[in-house]
Amino acid sequence: MTAALVLLSALLHAGWNTVLRGEPDKPRAVVVAVGLASALAGLVALVQGATGTAAFPTTAALGFTLAAGAFEAVYVPALARGLTAGPLGT
Repeated sequence: MTAALVLLSALLHAGWNTVLRGEPDKPRAVVVAVGLASALAGLVALVQGATGTAAFPTTAALGFTLAAGAFEAVYVPALARGLTAGPLGT
């Protein structure tokens, strides 16, 4: 199961990079994608709250999630700038 999730994550990231590369307005595409991802995360949180499932069962889980968000906040704009400056692959 873990290997399948890692593979799915790699495929989604490659797909996202390819889609972003083709967008003429990369900053707008980044804002739209982050907005959609945030809406999906909010929906998941609402469902978890409605079912009584804890989104963050430990303080460490919340900390890791916040750290991942901070790294993404740097990564996504850097990716957009990088794809604007040069090609994706050769």
